Parts: sequence; structure tokens; C-alpha cells
Amino acid sequence: MGTRSSQQLSTDLAYGVGLIRLLLSRPSVMLLDAPLSVLQSEQADRLLSYLQQQRGAITTLLVSDDPRLMAVADYVVLMRDGAVVFKGTPAELVSKQTASP
Repeated sequence: MGTRSSQQLSTDLAYGVGLIRLLLSRPSVMLLDAPLSVLQSEQADRLLSYLQQQRGAITTLLVSDDPRLMAVADYVVLMRDGAVVFKGTPAELVSKQTASP
């Protein structure tokens, strides 16, 4: 990459640089909006692994429609058309969906 600034990078690459900067700053709280959406599969797997390792150490609010993030969630709020349709643990959500006809 040389000496290019993040303003000269593609949107996806700039997002990745921003995410790396955030993670290197060791925040106590993170808000991530669709964090896996612009990452390639291997990068997304690495981020999921990192988030799993940091459970309990970093308070993280994830906004996403990607079900893979439930693996790192302690609590889920499911919204549909702007209304909350479920609140609970990922296991409770899976159980509810399995029990629904």
C-alpha cells in the first residue's frame, strides 16, 4: 500500500483500515454496523474469532442482518419493519424459530 492515505483507498479497504485502527486502540465499547458486509470470507472469519475472544472484555453492539454474528452474541434484539419482534439469547431465538410451525 505504500504511503497512500485512507482517503485514497477504496471504500471497502478504507472500512478495513478503520476497523483495524479501532481494534488496535483496544476500546472498552464498540458499535459495529454490519461489520462483515464488506469483508472477504477469511477476514470475516478472523473478525468473528476476535469478537469471540473478546466476549466479556469489550462491550460490543452489533447491528447486522448476518446470522453468523449470533455466534458471538450474548443477547439478541430482532427487529422487523422497525418493530422489536424478539428479545433474548441466541439460543432462545433458535428455540423459538424451531418451535414455530
